[in-house]
Amino acid sequence: MANIASLLKAHLATPERVLYRQFMKGAWRDVSAREIAAYAARWQAFLRTEGVARGDRVALCMKNGIHWVAADQAALGLGLVVVPLYADDNRRTLPGV
Repeated sequence: MANIASLLKAHLATPERVLYRQFMKGAWRDVSAREIAAYAARWQAFLRTEGVARGDRVALCMKNGIHWVAADQAALGLGLVVVPLYADDNRRTLPGV
């Protein structure tokens, strides 16, 4: 694949394809390409209402999972610079803070 956009386009050609499996509410759940795209679209709508512009930085402080993936893809799709933060970061774990 040439880039992430090509990869996403290929996945959306088969929207029911399972892309992720995540343990939620006591059980493993399959998550399709369609669901990830829907989550990402909601994140993009939110980011647009916040007035972010291409090249702006957006920090993501979430636990690893499908929602982090969707938020990351939404931000990248808008041309934002993603600054990932570990969900458990705090003043004691960040050097120099």
